[in-house]
Amino acid sequence: MPREKPNKPRAHFPLYAHASGQWAKEIRGKVHYFGQWADHQAALEEYLRQRDSDFRGGRTPSNGEDLTVRRPVDSGEIRQSTFQDYFENCERVLNVFGRGMLVSSLRPIDFEELRANFSNDRRFNRGPDRYPPRRA
Repeated sequence: MPREKPNKPRAHFPLYAHASGQWAKEIRGKVHYFGQWADHQAALEEYLRQRDSDFRGGRTPSNGEDLTVRRPVDSGEIRQSTFQDYFENCERVLNVFGRGMLVSSLRPIDFEELRANFSNDRRFNRGPDRYPPRRA
């Protein structure tokens, strides 16, 4: 007699009870398993660990010695204001496209929407006077 699948421990639990007796999730068309039904918390922790590294392009968090996004500012290669501009622009792109948007699904209309978003911001319509001349 097959075991009865457990209910999700909470409404927004990201995994489902697979017939194999494990918590699972379909990611990019493939089912991945994260742990036994008996320990949903361990399965969730394993899912989150893998999601934050393996499932995001194989990237892993820095060990402190690798080049980080922040390092050019800390080393003086770029100014804090330049970094802030980069950061704000990246946030804007994410807000327009959506954080979960696959690059392969972007279409010209998406870029038209992004262009419109930038053109509605007066900071991007000021031309070269946005940056005062540097003093020698």
